[in-house]
Amino acid sequence: MAPGETNPSENLKPKPTDFTNTIGMEFMLIPMGEYDMGSPSNENDRFDNEGPVHHVKISKTFYMGKYEVTQKQWREVMGNNPSR
Repeated sequence: MAPGETNPSENLKPKPTDFTNTIGMEFMLIPMGEYDMGSPSNENDRFDNEGPVHHVKISKTFYMGKYEVTQKQWREVMGNNPSR
């Protein structure tokens, strides 16, 4: 295998649905898949920026933070706090 390549069998191993990193940030698994995003134009109380409905394909499974990143977490990961 060339450097930087991944073993295809590694992609077949089940991934945990969630995990917590070393500084306490919680992450959830977002599986690959397809869905329709947006609201139909005839939906009650729909905002203009909720449409048009369009098809979305997530082609690669990934992890997303369960909660917003706190300033403390940002500082621990990035080493600075640009908001101050």
